[in-house]
Amino acid sequence: MSRLLKAAQKNRSSDITIAALCVIAASSIIMIFNGGISVGYSNHTGLLPVVRRLLNPDYLSGDFNIQLRFYHHRIFAMVIASFTKLFGEDNALILLTVMGFTLLAASIYYLCRVLNFPRWSFFALISLIATNLAWVGRGLETNTFVGNREINPPTFAHAFVLFSLALVIQKRLRWAAFFAGLTILFHLQIGIAWLLILMTIFLSQVKSLSIKDWFWCGLLFLIPAVLVFPDVLQMFSRGLVNLPFNRADIDFRQPHHFELASTKAAIWVGIHFLLTLLIYWFLRKQKDGERQPLFFITISSMMIMAISILHFLDYYLLNLGWVMKTQGVRISVFIPVFSAFTLLYFLNDYFQRQSKKPMIIANLAIILVALTLYAIPSTRQGVAYSFGIRRLAEQKSEWLAVCNWVRENTPTDALFVTPPAVEGFTYLTNRSNIGEFKINPDGPQFLSEWYERLTDIAGGELPKGKGFANNSLLNRAYAGLDEVKFNALVEKYQVTYAVLPKASAIHSNVVFENNGFKVMQIRREGN
Repeated sequence: MSRLLKAAQKNRSSDITIAALCVIAASSIIMIFNGGISVGYSNHTGLLPVVRRLLNPDYLSGDFNIQLRFYHHRIFAMVIASFTKLFGEDNALILLTVMGFTLLAASIYYLCRVLNFPRWSFFALISLIATNLAWVGRGLETNTFVGNREINPPTFAHAFVLFSLALVIQKRLRWAAFFAGLTILFHLQIGIAWLLILMTIFLSQVKSLSIKDWFWCGLLFLIPAVLVFPDVLQMFSRGLVNLPFNRADIDFRQPHHFELASTKAAIWVGIHFLLTLLIYWFLRKQKDGERQPLFFITISSMMIMAISILHFLDYYLLNLGWVMKTQGVRISVFIPVFSAFTLLYFLNDYFQRQSKKPMIIANLAIILVALTLYAIPSTRQGVAYSFGIRRLAEQKSEWLAVCNWVRENTPTDALFVTPPAVEGFTYLTNRSNIGEFKINPDGPQFLSEWYERLTDIAGGELPKGKGFANNSLLNRAYAGLDEVKFNALVEKYQVTYAVLPKASAIHSNVVFENNGFKVMQIRREGN
């Protein structure tokens, strides 16, 4: 008996080791094919000054942009702050990137094992997701399943959704509820959408759930989810639901999170959805109506499609507002991912009646096709691969040169006006500016003040562009300010320095310049 127990323990230890190696390899593949690791770009430029404020309450105490983003993904900002305290800011972001992709790979592996996939199928699935072959890993809007090269909360939230779904299939509903709570903790919109889906699944199992089950499910859900409640209440008190915020506001700031990404996206996601339904129907019919593990995946896909359709109906036709503002469409990235799981489940089911060799060949064929099409730029769906770590602060550009000079040669309490669509000023300089286009409010909070600041920077009138198109329009308007409008701007906000494009007609008191920009010190009478 002792020998049998030792053998079982040895086998278990071996299985854990193999699983860990598979997850590490898969997370490395995902990171490399997602373009490597980036530090300081994109959303990091608004997030990291908030992290610095969390670590030092006196950091840029009057900064308007920090005020805007102080409760945006606050839990994630607190996680970064904790890691920063231990490892430093850049190392914290790098470590969290590795952890995020490892957690995502682990969730895929766990769901694969729950569905009894061989490990070859796991790597076939990873290759589909990493390369976005046939739109796997992409959805109806711009966000992807894997997330950006700059680590952000969706990567963690997507992993928690897959863990939750796998636990549902195992009928471990209490722990499924716990992971749903973690999803809300890391990303409110994704978490709310998944909670709606999970409640639908729970209601489909209502006959088998006792009052005790409901109690424990609710408690385990609330243990992580309750941590985000104070921040949500704070956002409510700042006007999240009772201030005006309409379709025009969305279109000006960030329509990419609300509108359909493309016709191609609609076609591919539609194909994946129909494939999931067809395979589930076929397997159920083949097995005399027996409920398959795919039932929960199919229900989830149906709910996600319904949420997405409601979102687009509101955005394009109904204009009710409250539906589109929940951004339920962000969970649409799961439809092609669930379709890939469904297809591999079907292949495994079919080849179970054959030898193992055809199944291995089928998985290798998927991997080979994914890698081959990724290698051809015209058929590549994702970004180019990278093994490296890319830091914004280490790039060579005219903008970085200006920011470096500002950080080293100006007072820490200086207030700047800068080109409104050039990102990263506060992150790179530890100095405040009066406003940026990228760093925008959550919903209607501080929206009117943000508009006022951008309007002033643009010379009195906001551009009529949509989303990212406003970047060049805002910068052009700022560069074209005459002396009267420029002087009015710096007096209104008591600006002490200005960064202007080199081509600007404003020339007085230039203290630094290069081929792209110039820095002006604002001098007032008596100073």
